[in-house]
Amino acid sequence: LLRGSRWPDPEADLGVHQFNYGFYSHRGHWRHGQTVPQGYGFNRPLRPWQCVSSATNGRLTPSQSLLALGADNLCLMALKQAEESDKSWILRFYEYWGQPACFTLSNALNLDLADRVNLLEEIIEPCHQINPWAIVSFALRARD
Repeated sequence: LLRGSRWPDPEADLGVHQFNYGFYSHRGHWRHGQTVPQGYGFNRPLRPWQCVSSATNGRLTPSQSLLALGADNLCLMALKQAEESDKSWILRFYEYWGQPACFTLSNALNLDLADRVNLLEEIIEPCHQINPWAIVSFALRARD
């Protein structure tokens, strides 16, 4: 897990290191076992975020999802405020099975899809068919 090379920095990797291990058992292929989302959950646990939505009166029922991408092979990477607007949000995800996916957004946040954007948040041609291994970003806007 750690390689203490002496070149180019003779002091690289010196000191105390801490590692976490996780074992996740599942049936069948790793794709269907949802190992990628489980790994993200282990390495980067969710941070609490207070969200009050007028559509849900601030509460979600057990059958509601705060945010869903509509395909098992899409992995959420970020939901962040847009750089140039305080009224827009950026949703970023990627396809991790190596197979095309069809993206459909459902959420309890009162957010609607606005535009597909690149990593610089510039508007690009819309497409809901996601190519294998693609990183995809969409701008979202709050419903009025």
